[in-house]
Amino acid sequence: MRSSAELPDQKPEIGYATQYGNARTIAPGVLWLPMYPGHGYLVGESGGPWAVVDTGIPGQSERIISAAKARFGKDSRPEGVYLTHGHYDHAGSALALAAYWDVPIYIHKMELPYVTGKAVYPPIDPTVGGPIGLVSYVAKHWPLDLRDYVRPLPETGALPGMTGWEVVPTPGHAPGHVSYFRKRDRVLLAGDALMTVRLDHLWDALRRPHQLAPPPPASTIDWIMARKSLQRLAELQPRTIGAGHGIPLSDNNLPMSLESMAIHFNPPFSGRYICEPALTDENGVTYIPPKTADPLPKIVAILGVAAIASLYYLRKKRNS
Repeated sequence: MRSSAELPDQKPEIGYATQYGNARTIAPGVLWLPMYPGHGYLVGESGGPWAVVDTGIPGQSERIISAAKARFGKDSRPEGVYLTHGHYDHAGSALALAAYWDVPIYIHKMELPYVTGKAVYPPIDPTVGGPIGLVSYVAKHWPLDLRDYVRPLPETGALPGMTGWEVVPTPGHAPGHVSYFRKRDRVLLAGDALMTVRLDHLWDALRRPHQLAPPPPASTIDWIMARKSLQRLAELQPRTIGAGHGIPLSDNNLPMSLESMAIHFNPPFSGRYICEPALTDENGVTYIPPKTADPLPKIVAILGVAAIASLYYLRKKRNS
């Protein structure tokens, strides 16, 4: 991938003076819920209709409910829970929230098989390299069954509780991934179509923790579509971006930075989905590319031999 040093700097210029519980205002009527590993958002004004966008991993519902009560009132409830996609770190607490408030969960129709128990996402790819690749050896897609509450996103374009927002299809990371965009002040809730922290290169993440970055590499199944989705988002010229990973960014240079990343974007050098994507339809996965050569066993073997040789050398030297 292209080095982040080639992109204009993005500075986190958002002020977090207004807080409601653990939620922080990033734009008028938009609250960021910092959670690990995936963030959530509350959208709407106090006294008016509102909604939840993404819910983090399982077990985050109490934090979200607490923040919502502080912002909208203890007896208020959202018009719905909206998901950018169905990965467990974004949809993990959706069922608990929908059941608590008795509201629908909205998601793109291409994501329905994966959140209704009918299908499982293509496997996470640990061979993309970097720290994320290493973590992916023990990661997997957790099955979710939201069928009692889940609905496809309204085809009319009207989003209950999200007046002024539009759905932007951004597949690539997941088959039916979407982002949410408010045109009047160009606020983008991007899910995993992009990140605002670079996790594939550890040095970049430590040196510049706040930066635009491509989608999570190990769980992106179609890099051609991921690039097209970034280009689509760049055309919107957002001035505030809240992503699923990394802190929100707000900067007048943000549109130029996103455009530059979309133009120069390249997939990882290696990985299962680099040469060909996983294929899906409305029923689930139809094709998964074969596994690529995994360098980790060879690396472990080399390190093991080196460690044994070092121990042998030290013991021999000590006994001589």
